Amino acid sequence: MVSPLSLYTISSFLILNDKGKRVFNKYYTNPFTKYEGYEKSKLDPQYFTVNSVDLDISLSKKKQVEYEKLIFKKINEAYGSNTNTTKEIELIVYENKVAIFQRINDLTFILTSTSPSEEVNEILLQQSFEGITKSLDLLLDGVIDSDSLNSNFDLLSLVVDESIDDGVVLQYDENSIINRITLMTEDEGQINLNNIAEKGLKSAWGFAKTRFAL
Repeated sequence: MVSPLSLYTISSFLILNDKGKRVFNKYYTNPFTKYEGYEKSKLDPQYFTVNSVDLDISLSKKKQVEYEKLIFKKINEAYGSNTNTTKEIELIVYENKVAIFQRINDLTFILTSTSPSEEVNEILLQQSFEGITKSLDLLLDGVIDSDSLNSNFDLLSLVVDESIDDGVVLQYDENSIINRITLMTEDEGQINLNNIAEKGLKSAWGFAKTRFAL
């Protein structure tokens, strides 16, 4: 029987540059593997030290680098190496996992499911993916490229953390994500909170006008 939670779990969120090099990465331990490991460790205290790295890519830097190279190659084989070949959100199945990706300027954004493809809620994964990219687009005035993300790395990390919590989709509405970041960073001088709040308000107002116009 498939756990309902498995429909909403994510194994990784990556941003790679046009050479396939890492700009940002976040790997998550499969919550079901984590629970199984916890139960087995009760019987065998050495279980985690012996088996965990082999079982979970989030604990192996080597496997992460290998995965990033292979998924980037897979995308290029399917859609070409030119970053302008697709600006739409696309979906591929890699190693029986759903990977959603989008090329934006010189970057490739990739979100991968934890569960096998037949057990995944693809719509929710896409919504989670769009929540992150739309939040960044709003916060960075539509300028999403390597330079802008490197200059706003803390902001990028906050957006991802507010979207995905320990591999589970937490929030996918860009306005809610921005509002939560605003509340969390009230005392931080590095982020212009008035600017963030204003952007979130404008976006919400624009959405409301669209809805009422229907």
